[in-house]
Amino acid sequence: MPNFNSAIDTAARFGDIPFVEFTQELITGVFDSLVEAHILQVEEYAEFVQTLTQDLSSYINNTNDGVSFDEISDFVLKYELPTLSETELEAVLNSLEAPSTSSPVNAAQPATTDTWWGGLMNALAPA
Repeated sequence: MPNFNSAIDTAARFGDIPFVEFTQELITGVFDSLVEAHILQVEEYAEFVQTLTQDLSSYINNTNDGVSFDEISDFVLKYELPTLSETELEAVLNSLEAPSTSSPVNAAQPATTDTWWGGLMNALAPA
């Protein structure tokens, strides 16, 4: 049979327990922890997005020479060039043998991936 006196003694000491302060500290501590965790997640996400949005040349420059010549050579060798028809190949070779006086390359405008050589130039530019 339970001891009723101990229950009454405990109820009488209830005023001695700092319940309000305990509850305030608990709620404040939980809230602060949640806010701190959220801020940390947002900072990590921002760093992740910044890493993903940098261009290839910045990535290679920031790797502190982490890309070896063998890796660059392997990339170049495995880069799949489109196959050219005989007439397209002849046109390219003719333009290389007898270049025109007007340069087809606009230095103010970077190469685009609209053409296969523009894509190749963009891919190889950091190398």
